[in-house]
Amino acid sequence: MSYTTKEKIEYYTLLDIDASFSPVIDNWIAIAEDYINQATNRKFEAEAGEYVFDGNNKTRLLVGDFTTLTSVEINDTDVTSDIKTYPTNTTPKNVLYYENGFDAGKQNIKVNAKWGYSDSVPNGIEFVATVFVAGLIQKHLKVTSAIKSEKIGNYQVSYTEAQLEDVRMIDKILSTYRYYPL
Repeated sequence: MSYTTKEKIEYYTLLDIDASFSPVIDNWIAIAEDYINQATNRKFEAEAGEYVFDGNNKTRLLVGDFTTLTSVEINDTDVTSDIKTYPTNTTPKNVLYYENGFDAGKQNIKVNAKWGYSDSVPNGIEFVATVFVAGLIQKHLKVTSAIKSEKIGNYQVSYTEAQLEDVRMIDKILSTYRYYPL
């Protein structure tokens, strides 16, 4: 799944994008996703996997965003049933608590989880991705209406006057999703 789709971009821009242009749109969507992930220090669609961490000899271990915890092993011993996750009542979660402590060691903690901010893309992130790709499309169109250019990160994008307010909201929206490790 992607942060946005060709259909959402067509709806936003009020354009019909030819099917032959789909590979380019898919590439631009991937560029938008990379930009969003880097700007926020997050990944927004959770995927299952195993990560390995160094034990810190403390009761808390910061592991990054996840939505669902599957298992935790310390030195190849399953301790999943004794693990508490934080924050308690919200997702994403990013802290594991183990009363006996995460034994100090290199790569001795294995955590299987669904890693990422959420199981589905938040509306604000979908909007940012859609606006970002729309700007790349506008930049490549030969449009005679009033077009304004903006620099978003390392990318130069163009927007109609009506879309410019949406572009100005991108950084504000992304700032609400930025991850600042403890």
